[in-house]
Amino acid sequence: MKLLDIRNINKTYKKVKAIDDLSFSVDECEMVGLLGLNGAGKSTTIEMVATLLKPDSGSIFYKGSDVFKKPEVIRREMGYVPQNIMLFEELSGLKNLEFWGKAYGLKGAMLKEAIERTITICDLKDKINLPVKSYSGGMQRRLNIGVAVLHMPRLLILDEATVGVDIVSAHKILRLIQELNRYFGTAVIFTSHNMQEAEFLCQRFLILKQGRLIEDISKTEILNHHSNLQEYFWRKVSTQEI
Repeated sequence: MKLLDIRNINKTYKKVKAIDDLSFSVDECEMVGLLGLNGAGKSTTIEMVATLLKPDSGSIFYKGSDVFKKPEVIRREMGYVPQNIMLFEELSGLKNLEFWGKAYGLKGAMLKEAIERTITICDLKDKINLPVKSYSGGMQRRLNIGVAVLHMPRLLILDEATVGVDIVSAHKILRLIQELNRYFGTAVIFTSHNMQEAEFLCQRFLILKQGRLIEDISKTEILNHHSNLQEYFWRKVSTQEI
């Protein structure tokens, strides 16, 4: 069943077309990799899905509702993790979770339960009462995701979620995303320049080039004919004409 349906969206910045007649959908519980070189339109696309940016034309529907006519429908069921870490560094991890939980409308026993669950699934217990500025990069990234999933979103959007962290921390983050999908049915849109991470996590890939969708393909289809996602991706973006 379709959770997200994007229809013919366009976006232009200073006469440069960032998004060109883009259409795709995401099903419930699906994990989708949104791939492309720098400037392909990945961040612009997810900012529009997250209602942070409005397209010049076209429509985005979440569970059948136009997200720009009823933005509250997607906002209350979405978690968004931008490239930049959005945390209060002087506050503890716990205080960050309390602040964002209240922003989502959680309170009382429901807020306490959500925080305890998030601390566990994000592996934050050891330093949860220490200021965020004392955390490693990997732990800050996990807390950043924790903030986005406190309310158990139906849709989780991650923009370069593992950038700047070591391989062990990156693996923990990917496992966390998998668990959210497996146990809570969270659908995921995952952008990354790391093809190995995308291949590990996602079952379907959307490849953008100069704002246009040039491929919508499953992992199974790729691996049936190519050795890995990276090989397929580079072949596709280097030969596809726009």
